Amino acid sequence: MSGRYGGEEFVTILPDTTISQALVFAERLRLRLAAAVVDCQGKSLQFTVSIGISQYDDMLESHPQWLAQVDQAMYQSKQSGKNCFSCYTNDLTAKVISRDTTVRKIRDALANNHFVYYLQPIVDMQTLKPMGAEALLRLNCPNDGLMSPAEIIKVAEETGLIGQITAWGVAEGLALSSRAQKNLSDKGRYISINLSPKQITRDFITELVGRLRANPKHAQSMLFEITETALFRQDEDVSGILQELRTTGARIALDDFGTGYSSLGHLHRFPVDLIKLDRSFVQGLGAENEDSRRRRALIKATAAMASELSMAIVAEGVEDEATLMILRQLGIAYGQGYYFSPPLPESAAFSWMDAFEGNAAPESKIVRLAR
Repeated sequence: MSGRYGGEEFVTILPDTTISQALVFAERLRLRLAAAVVDCQGKSLQFTVSIGISQYDDMLESHPQWLAQVDQAMYQSKQSGKNCFSCYTNDLTAKVISRDTTVRKIRDALANNHFVYYLQPIVDMQTLKPMGAEALLRLNCPNDGLMSPAEIIKVAEETGLIGQITAWGVAEGLALSSRAQKNLSDKGRYISINLSPKQITRDFITELVGRLRANPKHAQSMLFEITETALFRQDEDVSGILQELRTTGARIALDDFGTGYSSLGHLHRFPVDLIKLDRSFVQGLGAENEDSRRRRALIKATAAMASELSMAIVAEGVEDEATLMILRQLGIAYGQGYYFSPPLPESAAFSWMDAFEGNAAPESKIVRLAR
């Protein structure tokens, strides 16, 4: 027995069926829908389905409780990449409760201005002179303190709240650039702001361009980080959108380089000023194994090719002196990581950067300031 539950959701009841039999049914349904192709205005569309499975028993207090379990299992399928099926377990209830709690905290933070930026310096690894800082999101809960940014972003992307957070982040980044002009543009430094892939749209960027053109000096101290997910989207003229943003004097960075399918062979098509090597690509470079040797070779080649394309490179996740020395030898000019400084509140970050202004500082000074 099947019926529509609401929106794009349907419920099928299988009487006298074991979980194993339900799994077989779910796989057949998934394959049958995947094989169905619909022509829509000359384009072929395929169906995918996320299925949740739960067994009803006498321990449940009501039918709505069983349907809630099915819904939680279906949500788990969506989290697992969609077009699959999942069975309900007791752990799913705890996950849903935790997620809902985080959603409430995000909404409260947006309404009551509980989001803050911490700044992590980016330095010239030869002179140790600070070139700028990345603005990293933090949620300062009144009762719980600072929340993990990874948890915030994950839930925000799942629930569609990432757009509001990005809008806050851009507005706060512009405000920070304005109030910290003497620490940024006046000293040739920049502030780096992350943009969600969902915000790389014509409408959003056009509004941002207007705000930057109204403050050209501030625009010159802004660098916007995007991921390759946004760069290689097919539904927008990403190259044209980013080029329009660069006309303001702002710069574009490709974040998380080395974790996906981006390559310098593709990058020449996009207006990118700076590449950020992901920490997973950088850490453990000194190890004497095949993986580390391959990564060192790739980093060296990337540095040479980026130089030819007039792109700078920042290595993320620099956590020790050995990594710093290897990156220097491989031709990487700039670095970011806990070896230099952890993310700091705004005033502390600018004080840190001012301490390095001028002549090169010894490595030992880095450790003292980071502590």
